[in-house]
Amino acid sequence: MDTCYDEFKSALKSYVKYEFFNKPVEEDFEKFKCDELSVKLPMIKGFKKFCYMLSKNIKEVFKSLEYHQSSQEICEFLNYWLYDALIKINFVNDEENISESSIMDKISELLDASNYNKKCDFIKYSINKTDFMHMKELYDYSKNYLAIQSNQDNHRDQQC
Repeated sequence: MDTCYDEFKSALKSYVKYEFFNKPVEEDFEKFKCDELSVKLPMIKGFKKFCYMLSKNIKEVFKSLEYHQSSQEICEFLNYWLYDALIKINFVNDEENISESSIMDKISELLDASNYNKKCDFIKYSINKTDFMHMKELYDYSKNYLAIQSNQDNHRDQQC
């Protein structure tokens, strides 16, 4: 069962992308902008570590875009991962309009400093936390639909 489940997870596009985005940051990673931003947000415990992870992801997404110029899907996954992570670690302080949270300005600063912001749009979702989580769930389902369908067709006796 574990092997079947592992194979199924690795076929889910969103699972693979989010797993990649959640990987820890290597020690030699360039951290200058995050150090600067964390001084501006001393009341947000854990921001610097999150910022390092986001910086790594921004860099990796844009590296990927250099090779696959037409694919903006990776940018969509980055945006969904970003908001999902901010909500789950309680960095979003505006329950009714997540894009109005004070941290979003700092996220924009980080994107501007990366010099990559022309390749991916930073989407500002003007919705509440609950609606965003529902929207993300639907987005992920739409991206995973073919893998789910294939799993159902190929494993009729044992669903993973």
